[in-house]
Amino acid sequence: MADIKQSVRFDFFVPYSEDDDGNEFFVDLTDLFNDIHNLKGNDRIGHYFGTPVRMDSIHALPENPDITYFHMVRMRDEGLASTKQNTDKLTDIVLDSDDYIAEDISGFFDAKTCAVMLQRNSHSLSISGVREYLKQKYEEVHPNDSLFLSFRPVPDLNIIQKVKNVTNFRRLQLKFASSQVSNFDHGFSKVLGPFAEIFSKTGGSNMNLLLSASKGEPDLKRDEMLSLISEIQKDKMLLSSAIFAGKEGDAPIELYDLLNGKLQTYAKFSISKVVEGQEKKYHLSQVAVEEEMYRIYVTLGKYQDKVIENLEWKM
Repeated sequence: MADIKQSVRFDFFVPYSEDDDGNEFFVDLTDLFNDIHNLKGNDRIGHYFGTPVRMDSIHALPENPDITYFHMVRMRDEGLASTKQNTDKLTDIVLDSDDYIAEDISGFFDAKTCAVMLQRNSHSLSISGVREYLKQKYEEVHPNDSLFLSFRPVPDLNIIQKVKNVTNFRRLQLKFASSQVSNFDHGFSKVLGPFAEIFSKTGGSNMNLLLSASKGEPDLKRDEMLSLISEIQKDKMLLSSAIFAGKEGDAPIELYDLLNGKLQTYAKFSISKVVEGQEKKYHLSQVAVEEEMYRIYVTLGKYQDKVIENLEWKM
């Protein structure tokens, strides 16, 4: 039987705060994670938009004590799903008063870089939810203090090179101010054509340009896209947004934000097991996710170095 795999995205963020003069500085979350680790049972539960949230696993990695692993669950008890067998009948999932549907994520906090690597699931906590939970727990542990905490995505300084490796371009979206049209050189003019003059005369202040290939149609011309990318690289101030959609070979289609690109990566996990001769889908193993995150972040020496490289101008 074919092994069923799930692709999971990981994003990178840096936590920061401000002093009394409004100067920003990176925040070492190690002590806060230790505070939460020392909380027992229900004391670890917080709330995000009315939904209970809990950090149920926190530990420093034995092989790298600078890195703290954490696992969080969003515990949903309403809007529940139903199960369906090979019949017309749906069966509701019945929960006891202390049962929840757990939607979980795993993350790393690296004290060396002051960066967070976070698993991204569509129905689990976002980085905003993690921030709110950490703020709640800090103010519970330190009732006479408050915490200003925010997270900023780690930029991907190599995004231009990544998009140049794309073999199949499917979509291009540009956003710019009409006042910039007269500054476009031949690279942009080839894309805008006669619309450049129309834009300059209509009086509008902002413009969007979307080019896409429909399903089953040929890709956008790669040579022309690479030429346009080179023009964007020469002067990024002309645009407020430049997003390409494409893929390398047989890889899934990805979005490449040339101006606001965020450092991220993907990993594939097996989610199937054979039980009594039948292949069944299972929830992602927390242990497997932790091991793969460490392999990506440290063992390969790839993303920890990238985080350092992409943040060192601020550190």
